[in-house]
Amino acid sequence: MGYIGAHGVAALHRYKYSGVDHSYLAKYVLQPFWARFVNFFPLWMPPIDILCAHVLFESCFAILYLELIVLLYNTFEIKTYELVMMLKGEKVICFFWEIYHIMKVMQNPKISSLNLVDVSDDPMLKLFYRVKCVLNLQKLLVLISLPGLAEVTDKFAPPKVPGDDITLTGFMFLLTSALLGYLYSPQLDSPPPRWVHFAHGLLLFLYQTFDAVDGKQARRTNSSSPLGELFDHGCDALACAFESLAFGSTAMCGRNAFWFWFISAVPFYCATWEHFFTNTLILPVVNGPTEGLALIYMVHFFTAIVGAEWWAQQLGKSMPFLSWVPFLNEITMYKVVLFFMIVFAVIPTVAFNVYNVQHVVQARKGNMLLALAMLYPFCLLLFGVLVWDYISPIDLMGTYPHLVVVGTGLAFGFLVGRMILAHLCDEPKGLKTHMCMSLVYLPLAIANALTARLNDGVPLVDELWVLLGYCAYTGALYLHFATSVIHEITTALGIYCFR
Repeated sequence: MGYIGAHGVAALHRYKYSGVDHSYLAKYVLQPFWARFVNFFPLWMPPIDILCAHVLFESCFAILYLELIVLLYNTFEIKTYELVMMLKGEKVICFFWEIYHIMKVMQNPKISSLNLVDVSDDPMLKLFYRVKCVLNLQKLLVLISLPGLAEVTDKFAPPKVPGDDITLTGFMFLLTSALLGYLYSPQLDSPPPRWVHFAHGLLLFLYQTFDAVDGKQARRTNSSSPLGELFDHGCDALACAFESLAFGSTAMCGRNAFWFWFISAVPFYCATWEHFFTNTLILPVVNGPTEGLALIYMVHFFTAIVGAEWWAQQLGKSMPFLSWVPFLNEITMYKVVLFFMIVFAVIPTVAFNVYNVQHVVQARKGNMLLALAMLYPFCLLLFGVLVWDYISPIDLMGTYPHLVVVGTGLAFGFLVGRMILAHLCDEPKGLKTHMCMSLVYLPLAIANALTARLNDGVPLVDELWVLLGYCAYTGALYLHFATSVIHEITTALGIYCFR
């Protein structure tokens, strides 16, 4: 096996998940809600373990989403709810399309309830129209609609075993949110319509809910497995990138969207690193998955009221009662938020992680430098991307923020997945050299950027193509890791992809 040896197989059979959440918000507000919400899902719907559904969706989510909404648009003027029946109950996506249509009607009362605006008047519909002219995936969409997913997974699972609808649906919410951000703010520096901010907040809340409920569903159906934990956290790692892009469109932060990804990725990676050593995922009283996400979707809802321009103004203008502060009042609002998040959230959380790991390493009489070595690939990833952006002849993060964040987010997802797998398989503590595969492309990209200094500012290969290659490489690396681990763990544990 490529990733799992004989020792790893034995460790997978012994593994039991352990986690502690000290959050009062989760204990007294969210947990009671989640405990009731999970009852909406039938017991025959196991959450598994993302597996092949995750890999399939990762490879074609953009095409499927666009074609699905094109399909909705094409049939909207006839009978919307006939489409719902045809897709066997895809009510969630139809629900969001209804919200979009209602918002359009509210903006222009002259629009009838069955006739949307002209395609040329709306960038979203314009994109749907372009895709309609190229794609013809209606049959594929009907086949892989969530309630009928078992029809195309018979080769991976026994009859009557559906896929992980809960986790998959939750992840789709964030993908939708990131797509909305791209459609209405391609460089994250222009204000989207206010309904987009509301959609960002609602989709993030639904993602948080579904992410919490899938574990409860696993325990209800007795279908928990190490593979479920691996891909649940793998989706969370990718979610850092997609939500950073959604928040970037809300805050109009442009190239600084990368730094909002940074403040979500650093605590996530350090928490995974701590879990590897302590064998327990410890969430403090105030943590990112609970209070952090709650704060973010409240920011989205707030922005739907005041507008995205509020975040792009100086602090003195957005908050006039603080205009008397000599230095602070001249800083842009989103930069103030970024500064306070780093000082009061990221640094204390990382310090908490390091303290816990040091305590465990000392108790086991281990080597702390060996433990810290597992952080090197992530640090080198950040360093490499920042160097590339600095020496690039173009404003890399400002011109193509989505490509930079998605490409780096995929590399980050690979690093997190590899560390979680090392924990599940009880591998020796220390640097995993295979993690450095995520760094292979960056020296080539930096070298190409350096050629611009020798050729009057023109690089050997256009930076856009190099950046697209970066995304393709990290995406292929992540998909190879996912498919390999799916095969190896299902073979080792004797389980099916959708059980």
